[in-house]
Amino acid sequence: MENELLVDLLNQTEHEGLDFKKGFYVKQSYEELLKDVLAMANAKIKGSRYIIFGVKENAQQLKDIFEITNPVDAATYQQIILENIEPQLVCHLIYVNYQEKRITVLEIPEPNEQPYLLKHVSYVLPFIVLGASYQFLSVLLFFSVFISSIPLLPVTTFSF
Repeated sequence: MENELLVDLLNQTEHEGLDFKKGFYVKQSYEELLKDVLAMANAKIKGSRYIIFGVKENAQQLKDIFEITNPVDAATYQQIILENIEPQLVCHLIYVNYQEKRITVLEIPEPNEQPYLLKHVSYVLPFIVLGASYQFLSVLLFFSVFISSIPLLPVTTFSF
């Protein structure tokens, strides 16, 4: 990851394509990982999306940097995402040094097959980021967000 991109991301506040986490998702919170990745992948924004671990944004939008001491194997997160989200969504887990501390960036390259859904509905419900909040992706919201990306077939009328 380019240092300039990381600095640019750290100078932004959280939004549909950027989230800060003090630490990693642990096994007990993998549902939160899926919820966050799914919501970001379904966000109607351009470009890659990022979850940065080792950074906490406070109420004044200042960032506290925390050392990541127990790294997670990138293959673990990728396997969870590949096994539970469809269509296939490839993500990159990147370890970087910033202010003499190791932090981690989960990059979700610009999704091009929206909407992304869960393969196992009983695991967790589909979400989308709208503004600064996560919303359950109901059928009505699904159509209002994604209907513009579905090509319409020409309508043929018949007269008898």
